[in-house]
Parts: sequence; C-alpha cells; structure tokens
Amino acid sequence: MTYSQTPMIEEVRDIARRHGIDLKTLLAHLTDATDATDAHLFDMAPEPMLRVNVEDSILMPNAALAAYIKSTQKPLAPLELIEFIHPDDREKSIDAYQRATQSETTVTVENRYRCGDEGYRWFEWLLWRDEDLIYATGRDITEARLNHNNLQRDNDQVSTILESITDAFFALDSTWRFTYVNAEAEHLLMRPREELIGQNIWEIYADARNSLFYTKYHQAMSEQRVITFREYYQPLEMWFEVHVYPSGDGISVYFHDVTPEVIMEEEITRLVNELDDRVQARTAELEAANQRLREEEQRFRVLAENTIDLIALHAPDGTYLYLSPSVEALLGYRADEMLGTSPYEYFHPDEVETIREKHHKQALAGNKVDDVIYRIRHKDGHYIWFETYTSVVFDEPGMISQLVTISRDVTERKLAERNLRDALRNERELNTLKTRFMSMTSHEFRRPLSSIQAIAGKLRRYTEKLSTERIVHEAQRIETQVDDLISMLDGLLESLQANMIGLRFEPIQMNIADLLDGFLEEMRLLATPTHRLTLTSNKPCPVADLDPNLIRIIMANLISNAVKYSPDNPNIRLILTCAPERDHFSFAVQDEGIGIPADQLEMIFQDFKRGSNVRDIQGSGLGLAFTRQAVETHGGTISLDSVEGRGTTVTVRLPRHHSPSR
Repeated sequence: MTYSQTPMIEEVRDIARRHGIDLKTLLAHLTDATDATDAHLFDMAPEPMLRVNVEDSILMPNAALAAYIKSTQKPLAPLELIEFIHPDDREKSIDAYQRATQSETTVTVENRYRCGDEGYRWFEWLLWRDEDLIYATGRDITEARLNHNNLQRDNDQVSTILESITDAFFALDSTWRFTYVNAEAEHLLMRPREELIGQNIWEIYADARNSLFYTKYHQAMSEQRVITFREYYQPLEMWFEVHVYPSGDGISVYFHDVTPEVIMEEEITRLVNELDDRVQARTAELEAANQRLREEEQRFRVLAENTIDLIALHAPDGTYLYLSPSVEALLGYRADEMLGTSPYEYFHPDEVETIREKHHKQALAGNKVDDVIYRIRHKDGHYIWFETYTSVVFDEPGMISQLVTISRDVTERKLAERNLRDALRNERELNTLKTRFMSMTSHEFRRPLSSIQAIAGKLRRYTEKLSTERIVHEAQRIETQVDDLISMLDGLLESLQANMIGLRFEPIQMNIADLLDGFLEEMRLLATPTHRLTLTSNKPCPVADLDPNLIRIIMANLISNAVKYSPDNPNIRLILTCAPERDHFSFAVQDEGIGIPADQLEMIFQDFKRGSNVRDIQGSGLGLAFTRQAVETHGGTISLDSVEGRGTTVTVRLPRHHSPSR
C-alpha cells in the first residue's frame, strides 16, 4: 500500500541518517541492546515485538503483542501464532519470515492479527535477522489504513461525479495551474488532460488574456464570490456559459457549449421582429372579420334560442362556448353552469373513447362524421340518450375554429328499441327451449311410455294366466314408470320457469346445519333402503341468511343424482364445512357411483347435458343446470370433481349474507 510508505522503516532510517550509520548497523546495535537487557527493552517495549529462534522456530511475543492478541506472554509454536493471523494474510506473512531468514536486509510486511473481541487489527512489521534470531517490531496501522481507504473512496466518488456530469469542468490553483480536467473539458478545449495538468492556463491559452474569461476568473479569485457569464471564444468558434466558484486555494470552473442556443436566440429575435410587423398588418384584417362574425353570431342566437333541440358551440377541444336555453329542459343545467366545461365530463364512461376516436377526432380531421347516439348525464344523475349531429366552422385561413353540435333527446326511442330487442331475444330463447324440450321429451319419455305400453299389453293378454301377486307387481312397475315421468315433468317445468322468469331469493335467518339435517331426513324417506345418507360437520355453524326453497332445490337435485347414479354403491355423504370467523360456508355431496367422463365435465352444468355413461338411467339433463341457477341466485358458486367409475363430489359455496342486486 502507498498511503504511508512504511512509516516505521522511514523513522528508523531517519535515525540512522542522523547518526551517520547505515540501517543494518543501527539494527545490530538495537539487537545488542536487546540481548543485553532482554527483560527490560524487549518485554517493556510499548510497540508489539516478536523474537524467533531460527533453529527451533520458537516464537516469543513481548508483553505489548501479547496484550494485543489477548494471550499470555509465553513461547509460541509457529502454528499457534499463525492462528492469530488473518487467513488471507498468512501466506505473505510466512513469505516475509522466510525472506528475513535468507537475507541480510530488512523485510517489511503488513498483516492482520486477531485481537480478541475487537476483531482483526492491521500491523506493519519490520523484520531483520541477527545470527540465529529473527526480530520483528510492529506498529498498529489500523486507523491509518481506515483513514486512507475513506480518503481514497471520497476521492473516487468526487472523480466519478466530475466525470459523469454533463458540464465540462476544470480546477485551477492560486497560481492559475490546472489541477483537474474532466473528460467533457478535454472534448471542448480540444486538448488531452495530460497536456493541461500542471500548466498555467494563461500560457496555454495566451489569446484569452484580453477576453472576458481573464477578467471574470480574476474577479472570482480576488472577490471570492461566484461569477456567471457568457462569452465567445474565437479560436474554438464557440459560445460558452461559464460558472466560476472560488475557494481558498484556487477556482473551480464549470462550463458548457451554448453556441446552438445563442444562434437560436438570435434567430428568435429576428423572427419576433418579423412577426410583430405581420401581426400589426393582420390585426386590421381580423378586426373586420370579427365584425362580420359578431353579426353572424347574432343571427345564430336568434335561431338557437327558439328551438327545442340543444344547439351548442364548442372549442376544437370540445369545451362548451355556447349552449342554447333548451339545455335546462333537456339536461337540468342552466347554460352558464356548463359553459367552459368539457362535454366529456357528462358522457357515460363506457362511451367516452368511442366518441373521442370515431367522432371528435374525425371531425377535427375534416372528415364527414355520422350522427352519434350516446348517453349523457342529467343534472340529477341519471343518463338520457342523445343523438347528435356535428359540423365544423372554419376561420379565414381554413383552420377549424369551432364545432357546432345539434342534439336531440332520443331516450324513448332507445327504450322502445331495447324492449323490442329483449322481446325478440326472449322469443328466440323460448323457441330454443321449446325445441330442446320437444327433443328431450320425445327421447326420454319414449322409454318409460314404451315400458308402460308393454306392461299394459302383457296384463291385457295374460290376465287369466297371471297370479294376483304378479298383476300387483306389474301394476307397481307401471306406477314406477309414471312416477319417473312425473319427476321428469316437474324438473322440466321448474327449469323452464327458472329460465323464463328466474328464481327469487327470499332469505330468512337460519342455521345451515339444522336446515340440511332436516332435508336429509326427508331424502332418506325417498332413497332406496340400500342407500345410506350421512351428514358430517367440522364445527358448529353460525346463523346465516338462507332461502329454504333454494336450499331444498339444491339438496333435492344433488342427493337424488347421488342416489340415482350410485345403484351399486350405497354410501352417500353430505359434508358441511363452517368457519364462524369467515363470511361463507360450504357443503359437498359425495357419492361412489358411476362418475362422469373427464372430457364431459365442462358441459355437465348446461341444459339437457348428461354423461355418456348413464346407460338406461332415467334423467332429463336439467338437474345440475337448475341447481347451478339456484346456487347463483343464492349468491354462491358450485363446482364438481368426478372420476369415471369411482364417484362424484359436488361442492356448493354460499355466503352467510347476500343482498342480490335488483
């Protein structure tokens, strides 16, 4: 390191020079003195010292070194001392010792010793050999290294800043010699910094002695105040803006090329003078044009103030400049309330961009603009429908100066159109439902009706041959088929009603666990004797806003599906999950039935959709669609997880409190 080039060696050499002897002789004298008074000079020395016997490599630290490394003063083996040296410094420390054993000259080395809880400290060591002994005297340089590192870091930061600034910069000392030049200054002065550092500025740039640069630099130096000026330097053919900052030992100069700015300012001055002349000539023309415009405006106002439509004048950006009195009847505002505002403040948010892009910008581009129909906010907050025609007004140079809009309230017409569209949509949906209903009934009712017909024919042909028990059995089969038909018809009617007029949400405060337990008891009566329906709950459930009718629809469809599609697996589980601290609860119906093919899971909640693996199991394909509608009316969600051949789990998640929008 070069922060303080071996200060201890320099001190020793200085002593040798004052006494007229060489360094080696002086160290020999010191060694002799140490041998003569070993306990006093070696042990009591304030600086850390170390003595090494070359023959057996035993090391003896003095009291100062032992105190530094927090050790007792005792002979040390080399490995014991090495443990105190920083791992990164051990190799060079060993190398210094080996060089000292093989050389008649002194050897220096810097390393770090572990000093107890203080951590590592830096030492500078001077080593020399005297016969079979190696002596080392040390000096704590921790603070010196820290100060040097901090100074170097500060210098690096300053240099980095000066090199990164966009201004050119140089520093001069009190004798006008360059002490620093950044890269931008090299560029503007057209000389490398190596040619400038240490040179007198007035010798290198002698032609500047008679310029403002010379005067201002000396003024800043003598008066010790900041000076700012602009000056043209002919040799470089540049205008510079200069900031001079004085200090106790010189000045710092920041400057940059402002030649383009000066040229532009001169051109602007010329153009301003030319513009003044043209403005004066044009003023007279505009005065005449304004008089004509005032006359036309008067005629326009007479027309606008006697129409039921809203006539408005706008600045090119849309700002209202004039509104006819009809605005109050149409929008509830007085004309003066809207003057100076933008129509975009009143447009419906969904239509702002459409009006801006397809109508406003097109009109400003001079293109023909179609009438636009949009919603605009009335003063009381509701929106009405406007149909607006737009035209442009040009000034004499042919530039658009104003926009004229004529607007009419078409709210009743839009409502009529919407009602008509709704009626047409409802009719199409109804026709679609009818078609699907007819298709489904012709398919699904064919099987039970065929069975009834076959059983009835059998009873008619073989009445005399059949026993009473067999006749009763066949009659029960007919009743079963009729029950299936009635069930399918009920489901179809409920689904059609829900699609046409929707389901209603009429909640009351109830406990979901009690409600599900009651429904499950009813479903046990309808299930086959072989099926086992169980209810499990993780914890007590709080009271919630529930619609019993919707819950009944959901439960009836899910339980009946679980029973219907699990003919060989009797276990049906209803799992209720409640968390009193949350705002929702969920319940799941789980069966071990035939499941649903994976590629059909996404469509299973649609009307008239059933799994392809249902075989001869009766159903309409409306149950899950109707169930989903009931769940959504209750403000909840429904999801389904199924594996074909292993079973299905349908999970319903409902909020504890739900306020449907009306």
